[in-house]
Amino acid sequence: TKLGTTLDSVGDMMMYFTIPLCGWLLWPEMIIKDIIYIIFVMIAFFVPLSAGLIKFGRMPSYHTWLAKSSTMFISISTLIWFITTNSLLFKIAVIIQICVMIEYVAITIRLKEWRGNIPSYWHIEE
Repeated sequence: TKLGTTLDSVGDMMMYFTIPLCGWLLWPEMIIKDIIYIIFVMIAFFVPLSAGLIKFGRMPSYHTWLAKSSTMFISISTLIWFITTNSLLFKIAVIIQICVMIEYVAITIRLKEWRGNIPSYWHIEE
């Protein structure tokens, strides 16, 4: 449903806010060391959000396959980072999230009216 699509996006947004905050509270030295990657992941989240708000007046909520994969990878890589202090997988996850940003912005540009739950850019019907 449209409500479910929106609630899923809000849940994702809350995750993007709470994980860095909790990381900062628990391990500030780790966060400071890799702050540029955290900034990149936040930018990669907010650029498509802003594009959707500007064009359609609402969050994109496309939930593409790449976005779903990225959310899982970021979650797992962040957990591994916090447990092992090795941020390599998190850095790779940030690159994937930047790809999600590119796909979301491309979808927003191409759509004529808002739609949610689009599997990928290639699934947009003209």
